[in-house]
Amino acid sequence: MASIFTMLPFAVSNAALPKLAATDYELLVNYEPDAWGYWNFGTSSASLVDLTQGKVLTLAGTAPTYNSTGVVVAGGLNSGLLSDLADGTERTLCAVVKIPDLSSYVGAVVAGNVGTSDGFGMFVHKSGQYGILPLVRGATGITGDTFAGLNVGNYVFLAISYTQTGSNKLNKFFGGKLSSSITSATAKTASAVKMAFGNIAYSSSTYHAPLEISEGILYDRALSLAEIAAVYARSKTRMATRGITVV
Repeated sequence: MASIFTMLPFAVSNAALPKLAATDYELLVNYEPDAWGYWNFGTSSASLVDLTQGKVLTLAGTAPTYNSTGVVVAGGLNSGLLSDLADGTERTLCAVVKIPDLSSYVGAVVAGNVGTSDGFGMFVHKSGQYGILPLVRGATGITGDTFAGLNVGNYVFLAISYTQTGSNKLNKFFGGKLSSSITSATAKTASAVKMAFGNIAYSSSTYHAPLEISEGILYDRALSLAEIAAVYARSKTRMATRGITVV
């Protein structure tokens, strides 16, 4: 018989009390049920199945590898995990990634469908320091940001949302370090490529670094900065249950 109980946030020093092994219970976690798709990556290809509606990501190019903290997407062009979510006038991309070694690269594609002349997406990049680089083909004034204190191996949450409704606005969010909006005078150039994690269409080899992704979330609408901040807070809690500290 299944039971539900509350785990209190403190320890009791009493060896006489009964103990429950970690293998005997499962934590109840909020997997963003309003998302188009949510993936908690790691261990095996079973993690390519979304935990909200059972949507499956398709392998593209070189097969990834898996470990206890995520899926490692191979470097190079057309190496990623392809969803069935088409491009649109409103989309949101969220992910938890492990900052990669970029000594031989400028960056790594995290998510999106950005190509040579169309689509949009987000990158982990390095320009002196590590940070986020959003790219929206056809739009103007889109810039990246870098932050002090980040190192190879840190786990970070990053997200972008875009809407063509009214203002061509891009929201960009990076952990607890960045939450800002940019408005473009021109709209995004739509792509026929569907949304993905990893590099599906970006040809510049300087952004072909391999990347470990622990969590991926796609929305078919544009989340506000406040909504993204709430997803970030829940993501930190989810990752903590896996032993992953998100900075």
